[in-house]
Amino acid sequence: MPLIDICSKCETKLAVIGTHCQFCYEEIANILFEAWAYCDWKDKSTEFMLEYMQDKADVGLDYVIDFIQRESKNRKAWYDKHPNWTEKYT
Repeated sequence: MPLIDICSKCETKLAVIGTHCQFCYEEIANILFEAWAYCDWKDKSTEFMLEYMQDKADVGLDYVIDFIQRESKNRKAWYDKHPNWTEKYT
């Protein structure tokens, strides 16, 4: 049975992944994947990427590092689902 708690982003009482409800986790994950992709695209340093991801998603360094470790295997799926993500930057 999933842990029930208050989402630290939307403050709704829901089943939580880490500290966020499923809806907020997916929103934050999308922001982090795009920030990660942007840094790869622009050949940014790892230090820049970590700070950029934190700033874009409004999360801490530990959250970003945990996200990268947990979600690395899902990067290709994110690119496949968002093939035109660069359009807003061009």
